[in-house]
Amino acid sequence: MMYFARWKVILILAVLVLGCIFALPNLLPARIDDRIPGFLPHLRISLGLDLQGGSHLLLQASTASAPSCARRISAIPASGSTAIR
Repeated sequence: MMYFARWKVILILAVLVLGCIFALPNLLPARIDDRIPGFLPHLRISLGLDLQGGSHLLLQASTASAPSCARRISAIPASGSTAIR
């Protein structure tokens, strides 16, 4: 079993608790923001356009080159076994 020094465990737990406390305003609805005690942080992370759902990406693949790629991929095991020998 792995052994960690007690101070390391306490330090890791303290960092985790502080991280959760600072992330708390982002997880709570805005109407509860005024009920948060004054000693806790009130700042929220402003999300970018992509995280707000305001952007849309359309990705396309060229299907014209798909048959030639399929032939090359199917030839890989035969050429690989001869290269190993």
